[in-house]
Amino acid sequence: MRTANNTNNYTVEALVAKYRNFVKENTPMTTYSCEGEDFDAPLSDIDASSDQQLIVSLYRSVAKENADTEVLAAMSDYSEHFYINALSRAEFDFLCQNFSEVIEYEFNHRAEWHACTQMPLTDYYEKLKYLIKERVSFKKNQTVFIPDAGFCDIAMYFKGCVVKGYTSIRARRFEDMDIVWALGQIRLYAAGIKSEIVPFIDLNEEITVSHLQDKDLVDLVVCLSSLHRYDTLYNLLKKGGQMYLFAQRDDLVDYARYREFRYKKMGEEFDEHEEKKALTRKEFLNKLIKSRAIHSLVSYNDKDTALDVSVDCILLHIEKKSHSKVVVESINRDVVSEVNPSVLDADLLWPGYYMVNRPKDGKPLSALVKMFNTEDEVVEQYWAREDKGIKLSGDLRVLTPRNFGDKYADTCMDEKDLTKLSDPMFEGWEPHMLSIHHPGVCVLGNTEKWLVGYVKDDPTNKFVCIDIVPYLLPKRNIDVRYIAALLLFPEVKEQILTICDGSITAKTMSLILDRIIVPKHTPKERIQFLADANYEALLSTQQEMKKNHEDYKKAVRMRKHALTQSLSSIKSQFRSLNAFRLRNGGKLADDDQISRITKRTVSEAFEYLSSKIEDMMPIMEHIADVEYSFETPEWIDPEQFMEDFIEKNGRGWLSFTPVITWEKGHNRHKSTIIDPLTKEVAVKKGDVMYSLWFPKDALVRVLNNIISNAKSHAFIDESRKDYQLRFSWHTEGITIKLEIENNGAPIPADRDTASLLEYGVSSALHQDGHNGIGCNEINDIMQRYDGNVEIVSTPQNEFTVKYVLSFKSNILYSL
Repeated sequence: MRTANNTNNYTVEALVAKYRNFVKENTPMTTYSCEGEDFDAPLSDIDASSDQQLIVSLYRSVAKENADTEVLAAMSDYSEHFYINALSRAEFDFLCQNFSEVIEYEFNHRAEWHACTQMPLTDYYEKLKYLIKERVSFKKNQTVFIPDAGFCDIAMYFKGCVVKGYTSIRARRFEDMDIVWALGQIRLYAAGIKSEIVPFIDLNEEITVSHLQDKDLVDLVVCLSSLHRYDTLYNLLKKGGQMYLFAQRDDLVDYARYREFRYKKMGEEFDEHEEKKALTRKEFLNKLIKSRAIHSLVSYNDKDTALDVSVDCILLHIEKKSHSKVVVESINRDVVSEVNPSVLDADLLWPGYYMVNRPKDGKPLSALVKMFNTEDEVVEQYWAREDKGIKLSGDLRVLTPRNFGDKYADTCMDEKDLTKLSDPMFEGWEPHMLSIHHPGVCVLGNTEKWLVGYVKDDPTNKFVCIDIVPYLLPKRNIDVRYIAALLLFPEVKEQILTICDGSITAKTMSLILDRIIVPKHTPKERIQFLADANYEALLSTQQEMKKNHEDYKKAVRMRKHALTQSLSSIKSQFRSLNAFRLRNGGKLADDDQISRITKRTVSEAFEYLSSKIEDMMPIMEHIADVEYSFETPEWIDPEQFMEDFIEKNGRGWLSFTPVITWEKGHNRHKSTIIDPLTKEVAVKKGDVMYSLWFPKDALVRVLNNIISNAKSHAFIDESRKDYQLRFSWHTEGITIKLEIENNGAPIPADRDTASLLEYGVSSALHQDGHNGIGCNEINDIMQRYDGNVEIVSTPQNEFTVKYVLSFKSNILYSL
């Protein structure tokens, strides 16, 4: 970041880094022990807080007499610890002259200096920022109220406005909220935004106009949390004013599910204020519906920054005037429609509920089933085990989505097919496992896949389920198999997916059981419905078995042919070597050329045979055995694995260069993080952040096949010296994706990339030593361990072919 008329060539980044380094080198340190390890830590956090020191010192110098005395008082410890010798006078003056750029740079890199934002992901507000930019309308000189403004990330969007509100509530999140408030005020000052934000309010105190610095009501309220009294925020609006509520989807219905039970079980006093707030919220939403004040309901996904998983959210846009229609929209599914305000229901303000086509004739699903894993059951089991010190047996089998099916024929869960709780993949998940005692049905899905699984026999002391996967208990005289078939019925499935916007959990399912309309079958009709499902399952199974048999025969033929071709290359080389021996009187010397055409020497021939035989042994074993087994799956650091793979094999890749797209060590925590309350180690420096579950030798086989395919089909122009194989990886929700690209010859335009994954498709059967299984082996291995492979052809790009390998990660693996 350079600035005009900068004769010394200073940059903001360089001078901020210079000050940080000076502080780091001069901060008094102390050593203490934790869990048998010694750690060096600053004697005082304020001593080490270089960025806060620099920010307030620059602010004091730039604002002079206009500096807010309360801001300076809050930051006084940091300004007193400012290292005045760290920067020259000219350097400090340069930062003052470019104060707004300094503050912008500091807050854009806040994760580097503020512990509250040091998480695996730092884009918590990115989706909100986008929605505010695209959806929130305002004019200059309007007054905006932002409760829980924090570091003023959202307030920064309202340039030209007066921003009111408070930084946080007293009972939550920041012990140093006055510091957070002060930093936010400095940020707004640097951006030229007039701020009247106060540090905090008490959690149990209602917001009134007395929290504003004058008696004027506001034009706009932007609320990012469900911890606030919506009704009192609404009362701050002028007539015609707008209110935008960004809330997690369940927050708009939790008042109807409030339980005193939860507080008693957790040993806490029942919070009457919370109950009052919940009831008031329902009254408030009913008031909005009655007055037709709701302008629009929008559903979207946000990210949980700690777990990197999607969180279902609602944007509720309210205006203090009457509307003749309400816009309902799903950003996830790109669907928009309009409804009459009179149809809105305060118990379920989810856009999907008003988009679903529910049958007029039928009965609610709640008439047939009830939820097993309600919030009460989860808390009851957890605390019962906690109080008695009970540990679940490792022999219990876990009902997970990997054992469900998208067809009725695959929905029965057999004990022998389920994974034991003691398996490493469930390490740390015991608190989230529930013991089940009755036959039931699991269901889980999204817009891409809908999965159902049922347990028919008594599961007591046999099975456990994960607490967030819906487990439905059929009511008396209802066959569990009927429920499983019913949940796969298109009309029922589409209702659930549409209402829940494609995201199902135990909590959301419990909220909509009475909103799902199912056929009003008589007992006799239920028997017939189940018989039809069983008959279709039988036909489907027969067709699948027939196809599997044909695929098996084709695979055997291909493997036999591939084995013959692979051995023929070795036989050919041996024949050439032996023919030369006979011509040469039985004598062989290392430098003798056995062929005038290839000019291969005896020494090179023996090296070739040795290496090929060594490579072919495991390949032959796999070719000869369709049911070839790999090693036990384990957690793999994808970054380290690929670096080691390249290091081990790269010396033999003479026709191309392997390239990685990440900075080494980027998948490891950069520092040890100590819990400030318990002083225990939360994360150790060097710990792996993301890992995938897979057998190492199977992953080696997959990568070897990809490289073999690239060498055989992509790197075919011997005159080119710029061939590359590019490795990259990233997380996507709960999935880890490895990508291997090459910049060689593209896949022919007449080839369908999906067909390359089928049995019997290979164009390399006659290549030197190629095993001929082609991409199918990659697909077979990936699917065997719950992975997936996709081949992407981009002939217009520099890298023309890309393999995308998808694996379940250590984040919520089972889901």
